[in-house]
Amino acid sequence: MELNDSLRFLDIDDLIVLSMKLEGHGIYAIALRLGLSQAAVSLRNKKIEGHLGPGIFVRRGRNSFLTPKGTRLAKCCRYALRSLDVGTREPFEQTI
Repeated sequence: MELNDSLRFLDIDDLIVLSMKLEGHGIYAIALRLGLSQAAVSLRNKKIEGHLGPGIFVRRGRNSFLTPKGTRLAKCCRYALRSLDVGTREPFEQTI
C-alpha cells in the first residue's frame, strides 16, 4: 500500500489529538487523555502541521481550532481509530 510520505511521521497519539479536536476538546483535555503536558500537546499540533502542511489549525488567542482542512483530516483520523478499535476486538482468523 502506497501512503503519503508525510503520514510516516504521524503516530497513534497524533491521530487521537486530531480526533479529540474534532470533538471540541481543548489542549488540557487532550493532555489528560494522553498523559502528556499541555506543552507537549501544543508541540504535537506543530508537528502535525509540520508534516501535513499549514492550515490544519487556526489559532484564536490561546486556543486552536480545526480549519475545514483540519476537520476533513480529523474525520479520517477518527474513522481510522474506530476501524483499528473494531479490528482489535474481533477474533482473528488464522489462515494457513
